[in-house]
Amino acid sequence: MRTKKSKLFIYNVISFILFELSACTFHQSKELEPPVEPNFASINQYIFQPKCASCHTSDNPKTHGIDLTSYVAIFNSNNSMPLGKGFIQFKHNRANAESSSLYVTVASGKMPPKPRPKLSPREIEAIRAWIENGAKEVEDASSSPPPQVELPPDRPPNNDD
Repeated sequence: MRTKKSKLFIYNVISFILFELSACTFHQSKELEPPVEPNFASINQYIFQPKCASCHTSDNPKTHGIDLTSYVAIFNSNNSMPLGKGFIQFKHNRANAESSSLYVTVASGKMPPKPRPKLSPREIEAIRAWIENGAKEVEDASSSPPPQVELPPDRPPNNDD
């Protein structure tokens, strides 16, 4: 009887330790998720290069001409697709994530294929936001509004300019 209780005790202790270790690994992996930002440099560094470009190259016929090795290659891929099936679809000079096969494919979970891990919601959102903001290679400083400067109340604005 005593051996049965001690076996049960050992089993419970081991189960508890394994549960705690798995929970620790889960929390740790969430904290180590890369800080993906919705711009090409960040998406290229944290998503395209490590998770896509090993397969999506210009010389891989299985990827249907979709090359994710560089910004230029992405837009060459866009031009090689049939009309209306754009990799990054532009309508009225504005990128539309919902019409982009890049976004739709990763958001649906079709890419990356198994056994590779799917993109996280944060990574998918970064791709969506990048496309919706024009899918630019470099953030254009001229497109952002100039910084607002607050003048002290006793100083009138300079109208000499």
